[in-house]
Amino acid sequence: MKPTQLKRYLLGLLLACLLTSGCARTVTVIVDPDACRQAVKVHLVGINETDMDRFDWNDLGISDYWNPDSKLRKMADTYTFPIPYEQPLCRFTLAKHDPIFKIWKERKIKHLFVIADLPGVFTDPERRLQLLSPTSKKWGSSVKDIQIAIHKDSVEQLTFPK
Repeated sequence: MKPTQLKRYLLGLLLACLLTSGCARTVTVIVDPDACRQAVKVHLVGINETDMDRFDWNDLGISDYWNPDSKLRKMADTYTFPIPYEQPLCRFTLAKHDPIFKIWKERKIKHLFVIADLPGVFTDPERRLQLLSPTSKKWGSSVKDIQIAIHKDSVEQLTFPK
């Protein structure tokens, strides 16, 4: 392949990445065996700056969020990805081509909240984790997969921005 052809090919790949998924990374949620046996519920909620200003997601009462009548949860449903926690492998990867990324891109999300319903855990910081958007350039080009661990009593970030 000639250098000019290679440049065009690479430019085409870059453009396709930007137009389709915004160069998103996959998001992998790994649930430890104890939590998996308890059928833990996990939501990935994409939040933009407007919603961060309107609602204080950092001080969100997680018990309130999981309440079936929660207005905030109902409002967030359109841009929330519920992890199918009945997965027998206790591991789930949200592919970067999943339709939720298109919704998150249109909403210009800046934050990804991981919200877990952990049976027997009632303190909020252990049940919530705030990350950068999977499309953020701050992750660096070497990070292709953002990993999160769900334990029976906490949520843990395993991958960090470079």
